[in-house]
Amino acid sequence: MKTEKLLNTIGIIFVALGILGGIIGWSIIDHENYEIATEVYEELWDNPSAETSFYFTKSIWVSEVYSLISVALVSVIGGFILIGIGHIIKNQRELIGQLKVNKEVA
Repeated sequence: MKTEKLLNTIGIIFVALGILGGIIGWSIIDHENYEIATEVYEELWDNPSAETSFYFTKSIWVSEVYSLISVALVSVIGGFILIGIGHIIKNQRELIGQLKVNKEVA
């Protein structure tokens, strides 16, 4: 009984941390620089410096977003996997208990 409870608890913690980490991480990502670079690029579309700055800022912003999404998803999926393994162990123990009772009755 301890193993499945431990796996379920750790799984729930992983899911909660993944969700909270995603929310907190989204607020930490620097969206303002991307918005400023976008505005400048739209106004000075023929300026090579503005274009370079825009693409550089966009690549940094996109990499931060992808990193955040991947870390949050890995944490949430890992948590669900641990919860699932905990349920499998619980069901196996219940099945073994039922088989022992049936064997004694027979």
